[in-house]
Amino acid sequence: MKPEEAKQAYDELIAKARTMNLQKTKEVYTEVHHVLPRSLGGDDSPENKMRMLGRKHFEAHWLLTFMWQKQSQEHHKMVKALHKMSFGLHKDEYHIMADEYEHVRTLNAEVGRETKGRHKRTPEVCKKIGDSKRGKKWSANQRLNRQLSDARDDVKKRRSDSHRKTYQKLRQIGFRLATLLNITNRNVTADRGV
Repeated sequence: MKPEEAKQAYDELIAKARTMNLQKTKEVYTEVHHVLPRSLGGDDSPENKMRMLGRKHFEAHWLLTFMWQKQSQEHHKMVKALHKMSFGLHKDEYHIMADEYEHVRTLNAEVGRETKGRHKRTPEVCKKIGDSKRGKKWSANQRLNRQLSDARDDVKKRRSDSHRKTYQKLRQIGFRLATLLNITNRNVTADRGV
């Protein structure tokens, strides 16, 4: 879809949603949509916010991904917003089709490849973060989470070691078994006179 076509479809969708003038009720599921997304400079003013049906909200964000040139900052932001909408906190509220799923995941992967390495922390930032945390006491909850994380890492390491040993044993047994079967097959074929 061309950006001009997407812009026209988006404007029509917004105009139709404005005429519906939906309100928050228990009977009809609606979501708040920012006509100009906040990540692109939109605000929370009543003129920029409107209620839309969940599916129409998804369609609006879908169209927003086509409205910007690929590799532009705006395009990246809209793809991330659509991806978060599809697979983030509200994923249970959207039932997307296979082609929509593929499109969203592909776009997100492209944006990830394009922006790879751009958002790495500089050594100065890492030092600042380290300095800000140095000397602080951990809460009981933080200590418990750290212990659980270390325990999970330890279990994974032990599991991978045991898997490797088991796999090596199975390979040896399999090799012996294959050799034995091969010898047996040769003896059977020799007995048949083949």
